[in-house]
Amino acid sequence: MSELSLPLNTKFKPYLLLICGFEIVFLLLMVKSISMSIVFASLITCTIFLFIYPEFSLAVALTGNILLSIIFDHFHVNIPIPVIIAYILLLGSSAIFVAFQQTPGRKIHIGKLIYITIAIWFLMIFSLSYSGNRSYGLEKVAFFLLFNVALISLPLLFRENLEKIRNIFIFTFLLGIILGIVTTFIALNASSYARFQPSESVNSIWLARSLGVSIIAGAVLFIRVHRRMLKLLLLAILPFFIYPMLETGSRAPFLGLVGSLLLIFLLQPAQPLSRKIKVTIIAMVLAFGYLAVSSSTVSARISDPNTVDVFSAVSRFAAWAQSFKDFMNSPLLGIGTGSFELDLFWLTFTYPHNLFLELACETGIIGLILICVFVFLSIKYGLRNIKNYHQNHLFLPTQLSIISLAIFVYALWNSMFSGDIQHNEIIWFGAGLIWVLHISVPSQTENVNREDS
Repeated sequence: MSELSLPLNTKFKPYLLLICGFEIVFLLLMVKSISMSIVFASLITCTIFLFIYPEFSLAVALTGNILLSIIFDHFHVNIPIPVIIAYILLLGSSAIFVAFQQTPGRKIHIGKLIYITIAIWFLMIFSLSYSGNRSYGLEKVAFFLLFNVALISLPLLFRENLEKIRNIFIFTFLLGIILGIVTTFIALNASSYARFQPSESVNSIWLARSLGVSIIAGAVLFIRVHRRMLKLLLLAILPFFIYPMLETGSRAPFLGLVGSLLLIFLLQPAQPLSRKIKVTIIAMVLAFGYLAVSSSTVSARISDPNTVDVFSAVSRFAAWAQSFKDFMNSPLLGIGTGSFELDLFWLTFTYPHNLFLELACETGIIGLILICVFVFLSIKYGLRNIKNYHQNHLFLPTQLSIISLAIFVYALWNSMFSGDIQHNEIIWFGAGLIWVLHISVPSQTENVNREDS
């Protein structure tokens, strides 16, 4: 009778020794303190999970950060910016784990999109020299590096295994389910007139955006699942996303969601043109119907003197006009990173609520050109990915390319109405996924040709 042998990769031996060391500490803590041992066990469990699935950290960057904010608010965590700390620890540890597991000497293709991102960062640093609000400008520069530059670069770690990208989408959807269920129960007890806000530090718009991107990421499951019961189960979960999203009163994320889901369907190569036309008409009817229904809700909010967003729509138009005026007054260099300000008698805007206008007015014509080229190349590479993978009959990479482009478009749409540049980091995450899929086309095609031969 032959013995069963379990080969162990030598790369895992140091990590297993580290786990054994942690186990010894865990046993000692159990003797000393039960509460400390529980916390320690939880941290070790999370570390092991991240070691096995390091792509989970990127799902946290998409949706889990909102869930973390709600949890930290609920338990009143008394440490400065706990979500940012957790975010950096998750991304940093996952990057280390991926590097630990990878083969030495792997080539990393930086590419134009990352170079443009770094150029925007340096331009923002330069614009700090003449900024009228350097504290806010410095914050934007710092978090652009931590959020935008990190999220466009980290997907490069998964170049040789595109299934990791699929896992990012699946984890994002699963975290979205948890977020949707939690916020649904909170929303059921919230005011019917005020915009729904699940906790003190979670903005209504950010919640709606996160739920929307989770649904888009979950499209990978709808496409891959063929059993009718599983598809019905996935559809039954959607109300937990849609209800709190509608309660936030954020129309741009919801309309962006409808448009992005429509884009996913229209980009499907196998769908006939007649069906695409029918679905487009249905989506347009749904979008206009939502606008008609939501107008009454908006009117009710405006009539309530306790709401803080009564004049938000009017303020956005004023901010866009002011930022365009600032750009025209200083088109070459702009007014400086963080310098935009619109002081209305009911509130103050510190950014224009439009990504293009923000870079134009604060960094000048060069910043506007850089972001336009960045968006153009991202869409160009995204469409080319879909075409190349489909022509080589690679179903999963084709669908990953479609969903990545949809996430990019969804985030770009939202950036036209809300958020400053570092809070629109999902644009850069989508671009990072698009770039990884773009540089992976040759290797994936070679694998197919090798299998065919």
